[in-house]
Amino acid sequence: HFQVFTPFWKALQCLSFPKPQPIPILRGYHPPLASEAIQTWGLNPTMWGSGFQETWQPGEDGAGEALSNFLSEILESYALKRDYPSGHFTSRLSPHLHWGELSPNQVWHHVIGLHGDQGLPFLRQLAWREFSHHLLFHFPKLPSDPLRSSFQNFPWESDSAALKAWQEGKTGYPIVDAGMRELWHTGWMHNRVRLITASFL
Repeated sequence: HFQVFTPFWKALQCLSFPKPQPIPILRGYHPPLASEAIQTWGLNPTMWGSGFQETWQPGEDGAGEALSNFLSEILESYALKRDYPSGHFTSRLSPHLHWGELSPNQVWHHVIGLHGDQGLPFLRQLAWREFSHHLLFHFPKLPSDPLRSSFQNFPWESDSAALKAWQEGKTGYPIVDAGMRELWHTGWMHNRVRLITASFL
């Protein structure tokens, strides 16, 4: 198994991935089963996500539309602009990938099929996601223990007021606060801002 990304990425590029299968035809159960309306389940966020509805279209259709929009409108400038959180320069596919509405394999084939090597900077970022899963599989204690044991006793400062200010986006550091407020509002945060807010914590 790999512990460093670059060798993982090089090995990944040497692999051949099967083409995604077409959507299967599902035959309904007859007679239909009684069911509840999903609206009655109370799944919409209440403490956060007031901008969720206007930001996301959950489901396979929403995932396909997000991928299509990214490939037609953003991919061409992705390599140059992806690090700038002030604009819409990333794919925003992470929630769709997380919930299985879109697979990494589907994304890989769409990008290579439509854009060839021009899509490699984006696919490299997608591979970081897979590398994280690879690490979690081989190091299942990673969510609570550092990969390198030398960081096990890293000193933390206990300050509940500062922690609350960080959580609510009220630290006084504009990019940290903007990132946390975006997270509260939409449920998503730009990758570079994730790094900054995590480092700030």
